[in-house]
Amino acid sequence: MRPRLGISISSDAVRGLLVRSGRVAWHARISIEGEPAGAVLERLLSDVPSKFAGRGAVRVTLGVAHSHVKRLEGLPRTRHPRLLARVVRENADAFFPRLGVRTLVTDVDRRLDGSIWAAALDGALVDEVIGVLRRRRLTTDGVMPFAAAVAHVVRAGVWCVSDAGIELELSTLPSGAIGACRRGHSGSPAARNAAPPVSALRSLGSVAPEFIGAYGAAIAPARAPFTWRPARDPVRARALDVARGAAASLLFIAATGAALFARGIHAARITAAATDELSAIRDSQVAAARVDAELRRATTDLDRIRQFDAARGRLTLLLGALSEALPDSTALVSLRVDTLEGSLVALAPRAAAVLPPLFDLTGVIAPRIVGSVTREVQGGARVERASIRFRRVTAGQARRSSSPRTEVR
Repeated sequence: MRPRLGISISSDAVRGLLVRSGRVAWHARISIEGEPAGAVLERLLSDVPSKFAGRGAVRVTLGVAHSHVKRLEGLPRTRHPRLLARVVRENADAFFPRLGVRTLVTDVDRRLDGSIWAAALDGALVDEVIGVLRRRRLTTDGVMPFAAAVAHVVRAGVWCVSDAGIELELSTLPSGAIGACRRGHSGSPAARNAAPPVSALRSLGSVAPEFIGAYGAAIAPARAPFTWRPARDPVRARALDVARGAAASLLFIAATGAALFARGIHAARITAAATDELSAIRDSQVAAARVDAELRRATTDLDRIRQFDAARGRLTLLLGALSEALPDSTALVSLRVDTLEGSLVALAPRAAAVLPPLFDLTGVIAPRIVGSVTREVQGGARVERASIRFRRVTAGQARRSSSPRTEVR
């Protein structure tokens, strides 16, 4: 099993713990006395035994002064954790107290009970730590808060742990998840329930409680919640891209050489066979084009027949509707209709009585009397002759009409 190096950075000191096969192989503590945390971390990494340096993964935990874990409220209801994480990151100051000049928020942890948890870290301190580890060419598994690291060490219950003089009330669930987390005080019940000693740390003696955060970071699983994982190292990514480019170039040169110097007999045979197949397909294409042209002509003729039949049916219906709409004792002398308008000549006792029923006739628009109304004697009766002109309802107007009456075509 590869060794794992856990590092705990608190406000008072930087602690390191090397775990191999579940046992502590090395530990160290360097106080922070006005120095930057990155410089102190450099000194601590220099003391790591050479036979373990660079062979294992490094996990860092930030103390209570530089991290915060809490349950989030007021988030939108969505099943997409990435969307929730984005909302929390863009509004970090609304959910967490400001930690340093920049607050860095981890991915959200959405649990089965519907609660949403997240952690905040001191962004400037995280950047400083990642820079030191990359200069040392150490593999970084991530950065996590102190509370999350301790949750992987203690059993389920309510405990009080101390970090750099700051007491933390921590409630852990049987699944290893955090149930509650807040800074405690001396009179709280959790303050009287100190975290039990860790058997793997008994060899450290009285300083064992100080290394609980570093030990929790070292033994935490790879996919532990509340863990911030840095992006790829630009230097390593660039070197990897160069190596991939060189490999691709070599493969291209090899493939080009094989294509230039390989025998072409097989390619010639394939070309001849393809030519024969294309000739057969070309004949089929000519026949298909001929059939397609014939089908297009037949479709055009059928469309003309359909239009003629539809127009004839609409004219018959219009004539029947006019017959029913005209008043009694009214004779229809002539009727002329086309696709847009029509006109009729009627004989009636009163020509003015012919016009109103036409307004209620579906399919007729704006009927009006044109010309003069003349009086005549037909069969011993006095009648009036009038010419009436109207417009017809087109197919497009009929489709847009919302009238509940039956359309006359």
